[in-house]
Amino acid sequence: MKRILKHTKILILVAISVLSLLSFKAYKSLQNPLEKIYTQTDRPFYFPSETIWFKSYVVGTDNTISTLSDIMHAELISPKGAVVKSLTLSIKQGYAYGDFIIDKNWVGGIYTLKCYTNWQNNFGDEVFFTKKITVQKVVKPNLLLNLKFEKEGYGKSSQVISNFEAKDLKNNPLSNTKIDFTVSVKGNIILTESAITDEEGKFKPTFNLPDTLESSDVVLNVLVDYKGTTESISRAVPVVLNTIDLQFLPESGKIVAGTINKIAIKAINEFGKPVDVKGDILDENNAVVSTLESFHDGMGSFNLNALNNKTYYAKLTEPFVSDELIPLPKVYENGVCFSVVSDSLKTYINLFSTYSTDLFLEVSNASGLLLKKPISNQKNMVLDTKDFPIGISKFSIKNAYDSTFAERLVFLNPHKQLNIDLSLEKENFNTREKVKLVIKTYDNANNPIPANLSIAIADNKLLSFADDKQDHILSYLLLSSELKGKIHKPDFYLNSKEPKSKEALDYLMLTQGWRTYIDKPTVTKENAQFIPEQSAIQTGVVLDKKGKPTQAHLLLFDSFGTKVLVFDTAEDGSFLFKYDKNIHLTLMAYKDNGESLTIEKTEFKKGNYNNQTQNNAVENKDGFKEFSKNERLLKQPIKEKAVVAINLEEDSSNLDEVVVVGYGTMKKQALTGSVVQVRAEDISTNENSILNVLEGRVAGVNIVNANGQPGSPTTIRIRGFGSVSGNVEPLIVVDGVPYEQSALSDVDPQQVSSVTVLKDAAAQSIYGCRGTNGVILINTKSGRDFRSYGNKKKLNNAKFNNYAIHQFYNNSPVYTNTPNTFYMPKYEGESLPEERTDFRQTIYWNPVVQTNSEGIAELEFYNSDAITSFKIIAEGIGFNGLIGKKGHFYATKKLLSVDFKSPNYMVLNDIITLPITITNETEKSIETKLEIQLPKHLKIVEAFDDNIKIGAKSAFTKNIKVTPIEKGDNVEITILATSENHKDIVKKQATILSPYFPTELSISGSKSESFEFNINHAVENTITTEFNIYTDVVGDVMNGIESLIRQPYGCFEQTSSSTYPNIMVLKYLKEAGKSNPEIEAKALDFIKKGYKRLISFETSQGGFEWFGHTPPHETLTAYGILEFTEMKEVYEGVDDKMIARTVDWLLSRKDGKGGFKKSKKGYDSFASSPSDVANAYIVYALSEAKIDADISLEYNTAYNDAIQSNDTYKMALLTMTSFNLNQIEKAKILIEKIKNNIAEYGFKKLPVENTITRSYGESKNIETTALTLLALMDETTPNDTLIAEGIDYLVKQRKHNRFGSTQATAMALKVLINYTKKQKQKMISENNNITLIVNGKSLTRKLEITNDGKIAIRDFEPYLTTGKQNVTVKFNNPKAEFPYSLNVKWDSTLPNSSEICPLELETTILDKAYAVGDNVSFNIAVTNTKKEPLSMTTAIIGLPSGTTAQPWQLKQIVEENKVAYYEIFDNYLVFYWREFRASETKEIRLDLKADIAGNYQAPASTVYLYYGDENKTWISGNVLEIAD
Repeated sequence: MKRILKHTKILILVAISVLSLLSFKAYKSLQNPLEKIYTQTDRPFYFPSETIWFKSYVVGTDNTISTLSDIMHAELISPKGAVVKSLTLSIKQGYAYGDFIIDKNWVGGIYTLKCYTNWQNNFGDEVFFTKKITVQKVVKPNLLLNLKFEKEGYGKSSQVISNFEAKDLKNNPLSNTKIDFTVSVKGNIILTESAITDEEGKFKPTFNLPDTLESSDVVLNVLVDYKGTTESISRAVPVVLNTIDLQFLPESGKIVAGTINKIAIKAINEFGKPVDVKGDILDENNAVVSTLESFHDGMGSFNLNALNNKTYYAKLTEPFVSDELIPLPKVYENGVCFSVVSDSLKTYINLFSTYSTDLFLEVSNASGLLLKKPISNQKNMVLDTKDFPIGISKFSIKNAYDSTFAERLVFLNPHKQLNIDLSLEKENFNTREKVKLVIKTYDNANNPIPANLSIAIADNKLLSFADDKQDHILSYLLLSSELKGKIHKPDFYLNSKEPKSKEALDYLMLTQGWRTYIDKPTVTKENAQFIPEQSAIQTGVVLDKKGKPTQAHLLLFDSFGTKVLVFDTAEDGSFLFKYDKNIHLTLMAYKDNGESLTIEKTEFKKGNYNNQTQNNAVENKDGFKEFSKNERLLKQPIKEKAVVAINLEEDSSNLDEVVVVGYGTMKKQALTGSVVQVRAEDISTNENSILNVLEGRVAGVNIVNANGQPGSPTTIRIRGFGSVSGNVEPLIVVDGVPYEQSALSDVDPQQVSSVTVLKDAAAQSIYGCRGTNGVILINTKSGRDFRSYGNKKKLNNAKFNNYAIHQFYNNSPVYTNTPNTFYMPKYEGESLPEERTDFRQTIYWNPVVQTNSEGIAELEFYNSDAITSFKIIAEGIGFNGLIGKKGHFYATKKLLSVDFKSPNYMVLNDIITLPITITNETEKSIETKLEIQLPKHLKIVEAFDDNIKIGAKSAFTKNIKVTPIEKGDNVEITILATSENHKDIVKKQATILSPYFPTELSISGSKSESFEFNINHAVENTITTEFNIYTDVVGDVMNGIESLIRQPYGCFEQTSSSTYPNIMVLKYLKEAGKSNPEIEAKALDFIKKGYKRLISFETSQGGFEWFGHTPPHETLTAYGILEFTEMKEVYEGVDDKMIARTVDWLLSRKDGKGGFKKSKKGYDSFASSPSDVANAYIVYALSEAKIDADISLEYNTAYNDAIQSNDTYKMALLTMTSFNLNQIEKAKILIEKIKNNIAEYGFKKLPVENTITRSYGESKNIETTALTLLALMDETTPNDTLIAEGIDYLVKQRKHNRFGSTQATAMALKVLINYTKKQKQKMISENNNITLIVNGKSLTRKLEITNDGKIAIRDFEPYLTTGKQNVTVKFNNPKAEFPYSLNVKWDSTLPNSSEICPLELETTILDKAYAVGDNVSFNIAVTNTKKEPLSMTTAIIGLPSGTTAQPWQLKQIVEENKVAYYEIFDNYLVFYWREFRASETKEIRLDLKADIAGNYQAPASTVYLYYGDENKTWISGNVLEIAD
């Protein structure tokens, strides 16, 4: 129960492009076969533009490889929740690997890597593997620092004990070093102390929290002076003041009177994080009968000798004293309970039962039953469990009828891991030096275990900074994948470096239950909705010359001949292989005795590639085919009758012995016997068959029909050869590869370079008995497979001299992504280059490292130019399912090195103090000359002494001040340090931003007119201009066409909003007659992807919801119907049945009163749309679908409401609905009322209460105007003048290629496209022109029709001055006036905020002096100025250069629900909130890490409504000084 308290080398398979591997493992025959996936990445923290490398292990419940699925899906999900990239990967030998390139234009933040198979969809999202990936550019520290707290919960007056550890980049402890630490509350420092680290570089910062503490915002910061600068690390103190969820969990299920009961506890705070607690257990008389104390992460236990009819309570004493008594679970008079203690070798069970019935002990794990035996009441039992597998087992006490009386989970044999040793020749290497790594894998008894591993080697500075606590392979496969809920910092468990891990693991068993699909499986092969995706399977048999099956050796080549698989048939000659992505495979069979063979195929089973989503899947009643089990991994021979998944891989250890000399290149002089050759120049250009080339040109070669009938297959025969058995076919060899005769029809004679016919001894001496009937050698000009584009392997080993060949084809292969190859440079030569350029943060990644039968593998790699600590991380699985991981550290060095820290992003006019550190690793002091080379964007502020003397084995830091003077991307700073014998050069990049306010002015018109506007406070050289005249009415849309095309992302509404413009672009191109194949292809591709995403959000009940959850939402579904209807016009893949099904669901939501029921759940403005607008919108959507359905009651209700309200938006919807339903008279009435509104109010002020998205301001008006124009266009005789006025007004609302919000833009585009259908292009005569007069200076251009529909006037920025501007647009022919737009952009030193934005923003820095290493207290406050709620809100916060938003704190802000999510880019931090209450202010305080000294001006900050981004509130960036 719970209670909420509110208080007050060998074979190393490098990352090659493989087809597949041979897999003998077959999945265990379970009723509910399960798959688990664990994914290792090269690291958890990345910079933009880097690549995420990953490998996934796909295993069964016993952690041996699974062959249930052949396909794995990997997705990279953005901080917003949008899938930004996805991969379909082949699973080979139980693993898949791939990579995601982080686009340089993506925002930073917390991304999610998700990996799953289609089969896993049966068990829900919780079974999918997910890993959080942080993307953010940071200034990496020059020390390896670690800081953690001994407990997870502290309250007022609590003594806080933390553990600090520091190492240098040589992995040596920073011993006997002075440190300072500060404690702050809400940014205000309350304690500052100094201390000295011990010999191990460790110290325990200890302090007491204030008695009057009222905030949980407490931060500990530890600072270390190092090499003339300061490094620091900070963490939030886990303070809990008033809310704890305390749970009591009796060890085996319930508390039974009359015995000592072990009761586990689990305490968490309101955010689900663990809290360490202490307390007393009281009886009814408030007497203390026991005490409780958590052991780790809020988990612990206490013993209670419970008495019958007694009630017990708990009272917390730490981290605060609870005012309330928390009742324990009920005490039962009768029952069964037991306790378990295990040392792995033996497990001790103490049973207590009040029943006389026979009891049984049952031990099971996720794979099935391990043991069942009788157990006596009140008796201790000792079980020998040393042979049980590692992992979670369930101990159950049951009666004879299989009823469970008591049970608990126990983790057995944690020592049964795969041990991995990583050995290097030394621990310190030079930069770019070759490193040899020896890997050994063995079990706990030191037996070698062949294992499949993945190896990553990365910069430990970044890994240490990331401080990742997520799952490793052991914790995930053995714990997280089987237990309910989320384990807090799972890397703690099964970690040999954590002494408390073993005991804490048992508390985890007591407080977390098995996942339901493991404990109580309901998904079976018979009822599974999602079937495994499996490759096509081909079976066959090898026959001897008598036609009887015989065992043989097999060679399977891919289409390119670059990959080969070596294996044998079963004893009965049968074989099986999978096609994977191959269309064409070549199989060769041979025997050691050279016996003639033939290959026959028996059965082809088509592959299943059925990656359904949960929301639109159909039931699979066929189930899936199981694989029988084969214990050996990789190298094990095929066992008789085994079902194997054959996949090809380049096998460097076997290629030389699988080839025959006859299939290689030989000179003609080396041959004996009869040789005839036809060369390319002898082949006529009109030959259409290689058979014609042979016939008549080569003596003794006959081409005959098999049965003498025209059209029957042809046979080649070389005279003089015959066979008693009737086999007279010669051996056909094309480019060194043998083929069947039938394949010759595919050879293009024009691609043939020569044809050679070998007869007599020439054939048999080279090709053995396989050449008995002669040999025809065909060499193509490319030397490539005539069916493919790859090179063939040459066969050149005389060991094999008699092949049978068969070609296999699969016309429907699976299309999977091919992983990229990790770049690993080779640095040869002893001397190192002076300039260091290689700073890759991952220097080695190998997803497939296979240890041999002795458990050994060796690999080599080269270091980069970084002088740092590197960490080698190895994870993997042995052939027997043992799991292991290992880390190893080493360091790099250079005798003389220079390094410096620089902000990744700088701001104009900042003064930045670059700390340049020169390190001397020699045994003597040296004189060095320091030089700095700056780009034009930066200048040095003050001169510096460039001669520096550095002592032996020491370092010196020189601070040099620079200032940015010009904006630029990736500008390069170069530092050189030169001595008599040594030199080092290092370069780093930075982006220089503007701190000013980006200001834009847009003017649109369609006739001769003059304009006035002001340009105030413009920063010099920042003004840019653009003037475009559009010679067709929607040319302005065409101008912005590329920017309107967007990749679909996010939830249903976001995907819809990003896909709608793509549809409109295609429709525009079609209607306007403008061909742009590139844009069309891009738009159509995004439409297809958008459609796929959209239909995935269909719920199990029908209809759509933002994330596909139930219940579906009516208004959102109506929006979907409209979009699908539009989409059908440009994309044939839209499923009419889906639309009909959706309409049927929407109709089922009629309330019988003329309206529609409406779900109260939702996430954005669609959810909050008023019922009257929603009803009108739904009726309109149903009428647009053109499906016969009775909605007369709903239509009439909505019609009457629209008429009475005089709401233009609703009347426009009902007008179009009326035309769709052929209600012409009612349409006329509505049209008349709309025209009256236009006459009275104009398009700018059309009366409207609400739109379907509850938009406001310009977006609201544009949506209404667009619908109004669409309604006017539906008239039988439309008022062209009125429509033209409306179009003219609408065009003028266009700003920055958009028409306000996403919804408004989509509606405006729809209108313009419809108008294009009705309006022909205006005629332009020879003398028509336009003049642009800017402040009295004229620019004239001739009017003409252009391909892109526009005329541009450029380069008039010099005509603009500060202050008031006068611009006149003048057409010389009033009958040839066209729409135009003027866009002026500049940076302003003053905010230019929208007056109607309902949000205010304030950012403040706590007024104090800051130095490098300090935490800069940065406060953000966003206020809703309205007395009504607001929906989704966005704030973009400019951060001062020289500081870093700390990832641990940003993660905590999300976890504590202070924001929905965050993003980060350049010097900006972006926060998103789902809603604001009326007049609410939301506050966030950040501790920005002061990395680099200087004087900084943050860029401007802004806040706005997510769906009203045309109206923003801007404020100036903050000023910050950081001392060195």
